[in-house]
Amino acid sequence: MTGDAREALGLVPPQVALCLTSPPYMTQTGHPQNPLTGYRTRDGDYKRYIVELSDLFRRVSALLRPEGHVVINVADPIGSNGPTPLVRDLQDAVAKHLTLLESIDVEWDNPPHGISQDVCLVFTNAAPKVP
Repeated sequence: MTGDAREALGLVPPQVALCLTSPPYMTQTGHPQNPLTGYRTRDGDYKRYIVELSDLFRRVSALLRPEGHVVINVADPIGSNGPTPLVRDLQDAVAKHLTLLESIDVEWDNPPHGISQDVCLVFTNAAPKVP
C-alpha cells in the first residue's frame, strides 16, 4: 500500500498490543520529496518530517494497550552531506510520547546501500520503572 502514513491510523483498531514499523526515510538535505506522502509530493522538509513523525507516534501511543510496545526499525540514511541522524532524531521525538526500553543494533552481512546505523528502537507506553 502506498499513501499518506498520517492517514493510516484511522484503519487501526484501538488497544493494539504491538506496533512494528519502519518509517519511510528522509535525509536532512537534498530531499525534496515528502516521505509521508509516499514520496509523491515535493514538499519535503526534514524538521517538519520529524515533528509529523512525533505526532504520528503520539497517536499510536493512544492506540496501545496498557504496557503495549512499539518497535521501530530505523537507520541513518546517507545523503550528499553524509549520514542524517534519523535514528537519534526519531528516538528523541518518540520518547516524548513513549518510554524507550532499548535500542538493538541490526547487523548485516552486507549492509544495504545508502544507510548506516540500522537499529530497532523498542518503546513501551508503560511508566518507566524507578530503581
